[in-house]
Amino acid sequence: MRQRFNGFRGIKFFGRGVSLKGNTYWCATDSLKQIAHTVCFDFTRMRFRGLQTLPFPPYRFEHLVILSCVRDEKLSVLLQSRESLVVDIWISDTLDEQKVLWSKFLRVCMFSTFFFNTEYIIILRSKRTSLGAPLSYNTKK
Repeated sequence: MRQRFNGFRGIKFFGRGVSLKGNTYWCATDSLKQIAHTVCFDFTRMRFRGLQTLPFPPYRFEHLVILSCVRDEKLSVLLQSRESLVVDIWISDTLDEQKVLWSKFLRVCMFSTFFFNTEYIIILRSKRTSLGAPLSYNTKK
């Protein structure tokens, strides 16, 4: 569902932006401060495009949502709830100004509580595998 987007009014961005096909995408919150949308800045037209819904119901910030890209072609989004031991990853099938269609790529059911400490995910589609890259990595010894 596409919603009208009036600049930055009432929209909160979070996390790092993801560059894909000359645009930058961020996750954004709805009026209830729940993670519910992606928002896109189109550098060709130098303007923001409309909000696009994420493939899951809106969540509060206690859940982990990571936006990433797949081979400079598609968006991916990871959702991990603090309330369950399930991690889901979706990949966009269609990504245009009118709509984003998502397919579930991977679901992991964990045996114990583990919360990802990452900002990026790396997806190997041929092997149906994903990896998380750490928030920061100190190489000084």
